[in-house]
Amino acid sequence: MNFYPAHLMTYYRERFGCRPGMFPAAEEIGARTVSLPLYPKLAEREIDYVIENVIDVVRSSNAA
Repeated sequence: MNFYPAHLMTYYRERFGCRPGMFPAAEEIGARTVSLPLYPKLAEREIDYVIENVIDVVRSSNAA
């Protein structure tokens, strides 16, 4: 999971008693979200690597 729903973070769990299942849409989005590397010093070869792997994943998921 790369998007961590706020209600599952320690602060919200402890302060407000939030538990898994309370906001199922947020949890579903979190389970389906992928974060790609993004920072100023990302090298050209690293960008190419990320792109190639995203393409591979998309192709393999379309083949299934």
